[in-house]
Amino acid sequence: LSLSVFTLVLVVLLWRWEGGVRGEIDRVAQSLEAVASETAAGIDVEAHETIRTAQDSTSPQFLQIRSHLREVLERYGIQSPIYTLRFVDGGKATEFVVMTNPEPFVGDSYVVQEPMRPVLEQGSRSRTALYGDSHGRWISGYAPLKTGDGTVMGLVEVDRPGGELHAELWQARVFALLLALLCALVAALADYLVRQEVGPLASIVRL
Repeated sequence: LSLSVFTLVLVVLLWRWEGGVRGEIDRVAQSLEAVASETAAGIDVEAHETIRTAQDSTSPQFLQIRSHLREVLERYGIQSPIYTLRFVDGGKATEFVVMTNPEPFVGDSYVVQEPMRPVLEQGSRSRTALYGDSHGRWISGYAPLKTGDGTVMGLVEVDRPGGELHAELWQARVFALLLALLCALVAALADYLVRQEVGPLASIVRL
């Protein structure tokens, strides 16, 4: 009985509490994806392709695109820098091109996240669930940078720090586990008292 109670309560609470946090994560991801798509639409891809090295970070093309990214950052209150990236090594890696950070790092490499692949392979925008990398926990939205003939030359990445939602997710799991254990203990105690035929529970059962 107590095991059944534990399982039932745990499943219900995880569905309600953890599901609520995951729903919020998905809503954030959808919003970031939409912002990335809007941002990509305002970038001159040919100008973007001229930015290749750290020396290009003072070029008119870099400064114009960075200004556009910063306008989006401010308009939507994005909590993390916005980047553009270029696929390199046959799509096995990416490198940073333009970023809103005060100190540019054009050409620095960044690992390809799996949700980036639809951008490269299908030219479609994409988003992540909560994930972690060497810089922390994130939720991200991506949109392709395409030439006039539809060739994908890179992508826009818009992030939100995910540490707070990651903590909420684990809190939901821990609270669900503790409450399920408590309910199972109460069920086990009630079953014990009934079997011993003592106390108010046994009296109620006999009635």
